[in-house]
Amino acid sequence: MNSTLLMQGFELIVALTSVASEHMLTKGRSFGWLLATIACILTGIFFLFNGYYILAIVEMINVPFTIYGFYKWKRSIEKVTKTDNNMAFIAIIEVIDYFFTWNSNISETISSGGFLIGGLLIARQKKLGWFINMLADILLVYILLESNDSIFVCFQMLSIGIAIRKTFWKNLF
Repeated sequence: MNSTLLMQGFELIVALTSVASEHMLTKGRSFGWLLATIACILTGIFFLFNGYYILAIVEMINVPFTIYGFYKWKRSIEKVTKTDNNMAFIAIIEVIDYFFTWNSNISETISSGGFLIGGLLIARQKKLGWFINMLADILLVYILLESNDSIFVCFQMLSIGIAIRKTFWKNLF
């Protein structure tokens, strides 16, 4: 079997899992966090194979965040806890570390930080998290357009649409 075809099949599975998790989360279903955990692992592997090491690391760091989001949504915890603040602090430190230690470009750094901080805000059930995620998705599309990851780019565009729907659509109509 052709390795390119195999990689495109894997890319499709990664993209479908990611979009399915976002869709479930916009519907307020905590199962979306379990799909998000699987999506983070698969996306991390995908980024690793394609040489996006910083983005791969971000996805692996997001795994405990998605587990925390599942726990927080399952327990219907709405108040900000010490754990929330600690996780936000870790996310901010990681973003700063990416930029200075890995000599990453600014778009990868901002995209990485957007996914970390946006995910934490979504776990807190804040619409601002969807907006930040949408901006991170836009930057990721820009980054991936330079490669031949057309399947992933298409699904990132769908993710942007999901975030727009969650962030703005209900407020417009």
